[in-house]
Amino acid sequence: MKITDAAWVKLTWIYQNDFFTYENVGRVVCSSKGQSIRFTLRESKENDGDIEVAVNEKRGVTVFTADCFDDPHIETDLRKFTSPDELVYFFEDEYGHGFFRIGV
Repeated sequence: MKITDAAWVKLTWIYQNDFFTYENVGRVVCSSKGQSIRFTLRESKENDGDIEVAVNEKRGVTVFTADCFDDPHIETDLRKFTSPDELVYFFEDEYGHGFFRIGV
């Protein structure tokens, strides 16, 4: 599966010892060059407001940015795992860790 095949996105995030799940609302928008996607996530159980996220693959490195951080331009590295119908991107930082599941 390629990132540009994405039809849905789910995020599981363990942040400062709390557990959050998110699902995309609206479309997953792919770049014309096929190297990135943009999407909006909404928390499944509560409404903390939507999160705008971009996942970019460039020069063999995958990163994401999100507008929920103090600086929405900070890029966080992702580790990629693939299967025929799903991509999983794992991240870990000083506050917690999580993974994006992206599927067709």
